Amino acid sequence: MKLYAPWEKAFDRIATPFENFLHAQTTTGLVLMFMTVVALILANSTLAPSYADFFTHTLTLM
Repeated sequence: MKLYAPWEKAFDRIATPFENFLHAQTTTGLVLMFMTVVALILANSTLAPSYADFFTHTLTLM
């Protein structure tokens, strides 16, 4: 059994959601940077016409 001081429980209730938020933001930022690099590589490769066509394609729903 672990004993807590009164402020430790309050700190854990505040810190844990904040830590989860920071970790989620870090992961999202890394994915965004990776996808930016992929987009730059695709836009400057021989696949550039297909890449540009992807963004001008009209999507219709039936």
